[in-house]
Amino acid sequence: MATPLEAMIGQVLDDHYRLDALLGAGGMGAVYRARHTSLQKDVAVKVLHPDIGGDPSISKRFDREAHSASRLDHPNCVRVSDFGTTPDGVKYLVMDLLEGKELGASLGKPWDPAQACVVLDQILAGLEHAHHCGIVHRDLKPENVFMVEDIHGQQVAKIVDFGIAKLLDADGAAEVLTRAGMVFGTPRYMSPEQAAGGKVDERSDLYSAGLLAFELLSGRPPFESDDLAAILRMQIMAPPPPLPTTVPAPLAAWVESLIEKSRHQRPASAELARAQLAELREHLRERSTTARGADGQTDPPIDALGATNELAAADLTAATGELGQAVHAPLPSKPEHMPGHTVAGRFRLIALLGVGGMGAVFRAEDSQTGTPVAVKILHAALADDEELAARFEREAQTASELDHPNIVPVFTHGTTAGAGNLAHYLVMPLLEGVELREVIQAGVGVDPVRAAHLVLQLLHALAHAHAHQVVHRDLKPENVFVIRDGAGNEVVQLVDFGLAKVAEAGASRRALTQFGQVFGTPAYMSPEQCRGEIVDARTDIYATGVILYELLAGHPPFISTDPVTLLRMQLASEPPALPLRVPVALRELVADLLIKDRDRRVPDAITAITAIEAALAGPGSHAQPPPTASGATMFADAPIPAGASHAHSPSPIGIHGAPGASHAHAPTPPGLPLAPASTNKIPRSWLYAGAGVFAILIIIALLPGGSASDGGEQGDDGEQPADTADDNGGNTHRDEPDGAHAKERPKPDGSVYVEIDRLLIARDTATALQVIAQARDEFPEDGGLLWRDGRALALAGGDANRVTALHRYAEAAASEASLAKQTEFEAELRNLLRDKKLRSVAIDVAVRDLGGLGHTFLLEVINDETSTLGYVTRHRIIDELQHDPSMVARMDLRRQLALDLREAADSPTPCGAFSKALDTIVDSDDPYYLDALHDRALRVPDAPGPGEAESACVGLDAKLAKVQGQLAANHPEAAAKATKAAKKKKKKSGPFRGIF
Repeated sequence: MATPLEAMIGQVLDDHYRLDALLGAGGMGAVYRARHTSLQKDVAVKVLHPDIGGDPSISKRFDREAHSASRLDHPNCVRVSDFGTTPDGVKYLVMDLLEGKELGASLGKPWDPAQACVVLDQILAGLEHAHHCGIVHRDLKPENVFMVEDIHGQQVAKIVDFGIAKLLDADGAAEVLTRAGMVFGTPRYMSPEQAAGGKVDERSDLYSAGLLAFELLSGRPPFESDDLAAILRMQIMAPPPPLPTTVPAPLAAWVESLIEKSRHQRPASAELARAQLAELREHLRERSTTARGADGQTDPPIDALGATNELAAADLTAATGELGQAVHAPLPSKPEHMPGHTVAGRFRLIALLGVGGMGAVFRAEDSQTGTPVAVKILHAALADDEELAARFEREAQTASELDHPNIVPVFTHGTTAGAGNLAHYLVMPLLEGVELREVIQAGVGVDPVRAAHLVLQLLHALAHAHAHQVVHRDLKPENVFVIRDGAGNEVVQLVDFGLAKVAEAGASRRALTQFGQVFGTPAYMSPEQCRGEIVDARTDIYATGVILYELLAGHPPFISTDPVTLLRMQLASEPPALPLRVPVALRELVADLLIKDRDRRVPDAITAITAIEAALAGPGSHAQPPPTASGATMFADAPIPAGASHAHSPSPIGIHGAPGASHAHAPTPPGLPLAPASTNKIPRSWLYAGAGVFAILIIIALLPGGSASDGGEQGDDGEQPADTADDNGGNTHRDEPDGAHAKERPKPDGSVYVEIDRLLIARDTATALQVIAQARDEFPEDGGLLWRDGRALALAGGDANRVTALHRYAEAAASEASLAKQTEFEAELRNLLRDKKLRSVAIDVAVRDLGGLGHTFLLEVINDETSTLGYVTRHRIIDELQHDPSMVARMDLRRQLALDLREAADSPTPCGAFSKALDTIVDSDDPYYLDALHDRALRVPDAPGPGEAESACVGLDAKLAKVQGQLAANHPEAAAKATKAAKKKKKKSGPFRGIF
């Protein structure tokens, strides 16, 4: 039995280290204040949990990483002086005892930028040293940065806890010691590649350092949520919020360069990032620090950063095509911009259903057959990661080779043109149903007979996969889907073979790093999987036992918010007893499925199937009796749902209960939350598309709230709050006063939305518009109808229809503000706004009607160097955005001022505009404007505008010459270059561009 950590106080390890006090404990072990009995020196000793340290593979990992950490010798890294194993098997690590406090204790409010830069420089210095030693930290966070005082009383940052670090191989890519290591790390400070389960390298630590920098400068981390999966999604996909305007723009740009989603866009090394910071600090010392947005100016990012505007021109041009017409255009990099594009010249993306850590899933249409399908596309930021791309291809290849009624098929897969690289995709059927997670009644458990039937089908799917040498490796309720066949029977569908391992006799294959583990999968991992050993079919058998246990008990056998603790439980703890209402035969089967030693575990799916069928058959009965008073159901020979014990193809299921949806009229057993026929709210409407076998492939843990409705029918969390009425238009009216929804905003029946959506999916826009018009006669201000009206008009095509569609989207947003939170609504609106044929109308609608919903589009337009807007339009946009500090901080204000100088003649007050631009330029004393001042296309206004006095134009030539001379005197080298360039430059029309 393992010695309790508290009881170790007073023990002496290896005759040298006396443990005096417990400083802290976690999932991996505990840290003690200790005394070196020979040197009479206080040290810190980290002890690995005995039940973990005794595992051979983890012991090997600990020794290797302890040895690597002991090579660190830098003032900004904690020093490891010794490590070893006691005679009774206790693994320990000896470090300097630091007297100070964690960096996290000093967070919560913004730091002075200069002080933050000092700490960041020290952190980067420590990382630079570690990386030169071949070590990536992988868990850099405020708790792992300790602030101590040096002999001069100065605060010094020391990086601690390299206990989950990974050695780098010769190529600089992290060598995988164990797959169990993937659960380690802190989601709030994880890099996108780490959150997605890809390889980590030095740039992963730089991302974490960038998150620390963000928190130091803003007082809060960029991504916050109580939901672990939500944070991981944000790390992978969400852009960070802007830093406060008090942060100098060059410093903000540097931080943004560290937290780029693609590691290839971050600084290549800690050494380079530190050099950039040094140049930045020197730059800030030379110039007075200017708060961004405080006076309408933004400090220029220094060249060393190589920072670029976050709104890539490629995304702008790729997303501007007419809805449904972008057949040959490369896919944009952002999922919300993809609807309307066609994948591989065949699959037209209609709507974004959901976004996960690996990719996004879309409702689509096969243009060759007219069949609705689901298309899954790997995130562009992950496409350049060979391991993640290989995993995605593995999922597609594996699923396409398996043909079983309880396994989701993949019709086809491949690559198509993307923004900057190839986009990986796979095509699946589209289907409506629920995930097994929703079938599980938390804390109660489902009827044992029903649980047995569901797991029986799962085992049939596994038996088929295992017969083809495929091990799933990530079985959990989120990867098991339940649909209805034509007879109303529950049919299980196994999804997500992204982690599948294809067994090869005699072959040694490098296992793909596991993706799901950081998302709660440790609760379903087998002991051998936790240890990082080679897995086989018995790993899936163990996970099936966990799922069956959870179905019967209402909760998994091991529960903890700490993934490392879950791993320990899987390795060493026995599951609690199942409720007595569970028949003995099932309890015994679960126990056999969950045996720690796989050599003693149920050997294969066929054996488990035999056991369940025997339990279901029971002693002689052929009918299923009702539950007993205690809730237990005695086993009888209940009919096994079609597809469980023999193959069949479920009948086609209509989308969202449309006509032909046979399941809508099938009886639903108590507790199974499938959609009724007239669906006002479709529970977790997971759509997979197609005929034949239907299923889902959206990973619930990675979707926003686990929902992917096609029309925004659900709230953000996928569940409807008791006090919130869902209107099937994506609107919950949470901002309205009590009773407003019921009294002021009557809603049409949900079946109206269903019928309209069905028509739009079939591209019968004419009939859809008729149905919408009839409904709007009764509900003229309904946001759901206005949205669908806009969607139908956009799909109908033609400039006039698309202009009207744009106005409908604006009316819908004004009618029901909650639509702005719907991903699909926002994506469709943005596609319309970006249609260059509608540019002038789009700008007008965005400025006049959309408010904050149109700001991102307006920012794109104002920062687009290819746009020719004119003075008046530019200032309409600037006037709208100036009230939004986050937009002002991201505007290229210097370029706008240069354009003001060039386009002053187009202003209603040309002379005043030209004079004002000169005044602002001379006040800035910025050499950037020298090119604008000396541009040969620059013309001084010679006539006043309407209502402008002629005196306003007097002396402008002299004023221009004075400003040119003043800046030239202050910046002679830059002035010489600008003058030389102006002499060589031919006169040309068009807006002045300056140096960009």
